[in-house]
Amino acid sequence: MLDLLIFDQQIHKEIPNFQIQEGNNFNRDREMSSDENIWNSIEKKWLDYWDKNHTNRSDPQPNIKKFFITVAYPYPNSPQHIGHGRTYTIADVHARYKRLKGYNVLFPMGFHYTGTPILGMSKRVQAGDTEIIENFKTIYKVDKKDIDSFVDPLKIAKYFHNEIRLGMKEMGYSIDWRREFTTIDPVYKKLISWQFETLKKLGVIEQGSHPVGWCPNDSNPVSQHDTLGDVEPAFTEYTLIKLRLEGVESGNLFLPVATLRPETLFGVTNLWINPNEKYLIVSIDGKENWLVSKEATNKLTHLNYDVNIVKEVSGAEYAGLTVTVPITKKSVPILPASFVTSDEGSGVVMSVPAHAPYDLQALIDIKKTDSIENITRSNFKDIIPISIIESKLQSQEEQNTVTGNKTTNSNIARAGIVDPDISDSFRCTH
Repeated sequence: MLDLLIFDQQIHKEIPNFQIQEGNNFNRDREMSSDENIWNSIEKKWLDYWDKNHTNRSDPQPNIKKFFITVAYPYPNSPQHIGHGRTYTIADVHARYKRLKGYNVLFPMGFHYTGTPILGMSKRVQAGDTEIIENFKTIYKVDKKDIDSFVDPLKIAKYFHNEIRLGMKEMGYSIDWRREFTTIDPVYKKLISWQFETLKKLGVIEQGSHPVGWCPNDSNPVSQHDTLGDVEPAFTEYTLIKLRLEGVESGNLFLPVATLRPETLFGVTNLWINPNEKYLIVSIDGKENWLVSKEATNKLTHLNYDVNIVKEVSGAEYAGLTVTVPITKKSVPILPASFVTSDEGSGVVMSVPAHAPYDLQALIDIKKTDSIENITRSNFKDIIPISIIESKLQSQEEQNTVTGNKTTNSNIARAGIVDPDISDSFRCTH
């Protein structure tokens, strides 16, 4: 309470015309001009007093109870904002409370230099990015000389480090500034290594693999604060199913497909491959060969696979060949489809009409192509629907199998609220 009593006395001394009323509200009897700025003078006096008298320093005192408090370190890529004020004020209140309770309180402050945001900002300055340079000038009021130095990421960190430290001092936080550090200080890095090694020895953490957002340019994991615009990296975890190629290059060549629904494997009727795309045959861990898109090859190198390119091929070369479906051991054809994108999954897609309306419609559409037999070299027209409900589509398809007629959209019927386009599945009869 000593600080508060001294503060009250100072107010009475320097602002004699203020009177304390019930509820601790100040009643001003006279107008104070802007030139007087008495509040700033009071602030300065006590900041200077605390600094001169080392009020916030914490030294070892064996006979006094100890209390250590820390808080998430600020990231020095911009000045403090209101969120920082809230976070560190809460920590400061705890520190002051414990001091009043008789504890020897250690309240240090760290600065988070590690991570990619500062590196990203520096690269943008190096590239002459007008947006970030203008932000430094107009929003953060940074001098041109300092901005030019920001081609070095460490210069950015140190500039805003000093800016944040000054703001914390102006806020009057009871931090022992002798204990200031950054996350790239050798002693701090050693501490972190020791922490993880100790926790691992205790058996409370283990090293393993798990999906993370990944930056291919910097070759490191990223989180929301590492991205431009604070966007949370999104990634999709697929199950990869390998289907062995039959015939010409049978034996060691697989066509993997990426799926979110591995349980639908039992409904696979065919694969889709884009005849207009170039694919790669790659050796995986020196054990077997996969046919995947170029984009998928790059992704596999980040998934703990040893990937070596064997050769480049065209998707059209494989349209019409057949593969064996795992578990069911069924032979299904590979059909051409321009809607297959090389940057999604493996660049090869498994077709499950029972669960994907697009697959059903694609099969219906492909049967209308006069030259499809020549393109695919397969008896794809022998794929007939097995309706879950009674529908005209089933009857028409069965009739077309016998007569060789083509199905049109007008043959598709609907029964009640169930859409045969969705509920029909397909089976391969050849």
